[in-house]
Amino acid sequence: MATKLKRGYTDPTTQEWVPATEVVREVEGIIVRLTVHGIFLKEKGRRLEVGPLDYATLYRDAVQRDNGLAPIKPRKGRSKVTVSRGLLATERGR
Repeated sequence: MATKLKRGYTDPTTQEWVPATEVVREVEGIIVRLTVHGIFLKEKGRRLEVGPLDYATLYRDAVQRDNGLAPIKPRKGRSKVTVSRGLLATERGR
């Protein structure tokens, strides 16, 4: 049966924070955590967690791979931005 993931909210009667619904599963040594915000992946026994992975992007990527097309490439942005030296000054007159 499907689990409906809900966002966290403040209970109006008690004013207590109710955390968001999440589902945690272990699959072949990887811990998968599903939340409203996306999928989080973590290798068992490690602290590093990857995510949130967007559901819509993962779906489009899977459809493209299934159709034999190349997977979605990450967007390439400018790696560095030029800033005038005046904006970097910490004191007036420098």
